[in-house]
Amino acid sequence: MSSQYMPKKLVVLAGPYETGGDDVNEWFSTYAASDGSGASSLSGWRWPTFAYENITKPPSQIFDLTVDKDHTGTTMQAVLLSAIQMTWNHAENGVIIGSRLYDRVGETPYTGYDAVGALEKIVDLIGVAAEDVLVALIYRRPRVSQWGSIWWNHFEANLGYEKFVCSKDD
Repeated sequence: MSSQYMPKKLVVLAGPYETGGDDVNEWFSTYAASDGSGASSLSGWRWPTFAYENITKPPSQIFDLTVDKDHTGTTMQAVLLSAIQMTWNHAENGVIIGSRLYDRVGETPYTGYDAVGALEKIVDLIGVAAEDVLVALIYRRPRVSQWGSIWWNHFEANLGYEKFVCSKDD
């Protein structure tokens, strides 16, 4: 269905580490690429692509930089926002973006990540109505599988579960 019948949509994929969100983002960044290399079945839907030598993240993780306040106002973030705007202007059905950091709602004192602020900036930039923004949350089910995966993949094998959950410093 083309934008002639319905307004364009902004689809935001949000899935934290160890949920498979990176795999979903990688799939869309490959098959909905705005450079014309995407799949015909996703015709009209676009994942912003661009070339900028100072960004070393893969296309599936590039939008992490929109959430990180350390990059606010930088050339890198300006390039990202410009790519989103240009892709929005040329997409027939809408734009798909994703980040494992988009589930970081509100400001966090430890990281400075602000997903809501980042998405508000994007929504304002492209002028999309709130009802035309879809946020898809990607989590494992049951949630304990994600918890176990984080423990297994990111901590020492001999670290007991109690030490993983509780720290004497906290």
